Amino acid sequence: MCIRDRYMGDEVSLVKTAKDIGFKFLNGNSQEIQVEINGKVVTFELLYMFEFDSDRKRMSIILRDYRDNRIKMFVKGADNIIKSRLCQKVEQHYVRNTEYYIDDFSKLGLRTLMVAMKVISEEQWKSLHEQIKELSQDSSRDEKINWLADKIEQNLYLLGATAVEDKLQDEVPQVIHDLLLANIKVWMLTGDKLETAENIARSCSLIQPNTHVFKCSYTVSSEIKQFLEEALSILKVCVKENKKKALLVEGISLGHILHTEDSEIYDQFLELTLNCESVVCCRVTPKQKADVVRTVSYTHLRAHETPEHLVCRLLLEKK
Repeated sequence: MCIRDRYMGDEVSLVKTAKDIGFKFLNGNSQEIQVEINGKVVTFELLYMFEFDSDRKRMSIILRDYRDNRIKMFVKGADNIIKSRLCQKVEQHYVRNTEYYIDDFSKLGLRTLMVAMKVISEEQWKSLHEQIKELSQDSSRDEKINWLADKIEQNLYLLGATAVEDKLQDEVPQVIHDLLLANIKVWMLTGDKLETAENIARSCSLIQPNTHVFKCSYTVSSEIKQFLEEALSILKVCVKENKKKALLVEGISLGHILHTEDSEIYDQFLELTLNCESVVCCRVTPKQKADVVRTVSYTHLRAHETPEHLVCRLLLEKK
């Protein structure tokens, strides 16, 4: 487990940490990568790289290790994504300890990633390479490449995890505190896991001391509905006692809420969020971030629109 300051960038932080423990990156190009491992220079052939994006929440690289001439895929990504792709047919020696460290680091507000790998046969690589080449002129190449990545990034073996400190810019806590003091509601939308997001929200004063925090990480509509009903009851007490409120909601719950056919769940969620001083949406995809902004903005405008605004909105909706 290695911790580095993110001011230098996640990738640079990880490379510098690897150097400190005996794995030094020497150079690389589109064909090869050279690494010094405990004083010995090792060359890898770079075969392919599946890039990171916020929807996949992972990236992978395929290399030929000249030491044994085997083809290996290394994958790094969000812990929930990597864990769901681990091979269940072999003993995973590092899962329990890695989960323990990730939970511990998340509570400290560190950004964590899991790292895993697998060995790919020559036949698998040839088949994958041919499929990738066939997509060179395809209009939907990106989608199909992601589909190929999804197929090959399975049955992984866990290697460990990384943790990087994501330091706040100067005076961020004071600025957010002043915004809340001015009754300006602040939302944080992040791909971080709940524990990390909560710690960062507290460290930047988004969640202040003596704030009642609602947490929603349910995956079933009935559980979400029960949570919202209980939360709204508590909300009334908080309002009566003039107590600050904050909501932490995970992307998996958000997906159910924003696309539910149960209008009561949707309306209850909006009522809760619009009555909290701060809201933190964690483990959310770019699309979910856009959906949240669109939903809340639209709801706020509807609640405060004048007759002139109403006419403009109806004309826009008609278009």
